[in-house]
Amino acid sequence: MTNSLAALLEGAIDYAGLFPPAALGMAAAWNEYQGHLAGEEEWVVNRFAVTAARLGELAEIVGPTHEAALTVIGSDPVADLKLIEEFEKRFEGRIVADGYEVRVGRGDVPQTLRKLGKLSQRDVFFEVSLGEGQEDDLNAIAQSEAVSAKARLGGTTPGSHPHASDVAGFIAECLDLGLGFKLTAGLHHPYPTQDALTGDQMHGFLNVLMATALAESESLSRGEIMRILEAESGFEFSDTAASFQGWSASLETIDDTRSLFAGIGSCCIQESLNDLSALGLL
Repeated sequence: MTNSLAALLEGAIDYAGLFPPAALGMAAAWNEYQGHLAGEEEWVVNRFAVTAARLGELAEIVGPTHEAALTVIGSDPVADLKLIEEFEKRFEGRIVADGYEVRVGRGDVPQTLRKLGKLSQRDVFFEVSLGEGQEDDLNAIAQSEAVSAKARLGGTTPGSHPHASDVAGFIAECLDLGLGFKLTAGLHHPYPTQDALTGDQMHGFLNVLMATALAESESLSRGEIMRILEAESGFEFSDTAASFQGWSASLETIDDTRSLFAGIGSCCIQESLNDLSALGLL
């Protein structure tokens, strides 16, 4: 594997095996995550994603030697903080919920910020809806200086995968604002792939990573970012840079980009790595 691909992917995936389409049971998902941490793929794995409502269920199956970082998906910061603190007390630093994610309605960023309390000391992501009005939400998040943004790129119903133009707008606005962000759902394969469940075109995880790095390096327009998001082949990786059709991002730029682009949520880490191997990239 080349240095540039490793820089793009290192610690890039929060494991979301509890969520559709995998929708594993708690024990199966936790065991798979622990297996990833102990396996050769450990370098690409970051946090274990779990809802605040299921922290008690998780606490019952954590082993005596397990260590892990969690990202907790909540709905009410005040109630979620209590659940998180109760959970962490049981494990004395072995299992830490250092990430927190919550969906915010259009225009609701300021009032959700006021509810965060001590959660603001963790890595917090506000999930916003893409499309009309997203720019105002992203500006409000950026002004807080304590929260990053999150966008959902997939789902289980037809039409739940947003168009590349909306994703390009989200990436461009985050880069313009210097706003940290993550992406989740539907990012199972390196390049765009038709989803058998919904019939939608799924976005590629290499596409979103490359679009972000190249946009930062080459000051690309939204239309050019969309072109990268829609590419079905053509990414090139060397030990000094990653490139696509004449655009290039150095290792330094990739590292700078990944300081903003925290990564993706995915329920199928091994499938993603198998795809990369089939392309001859691993």
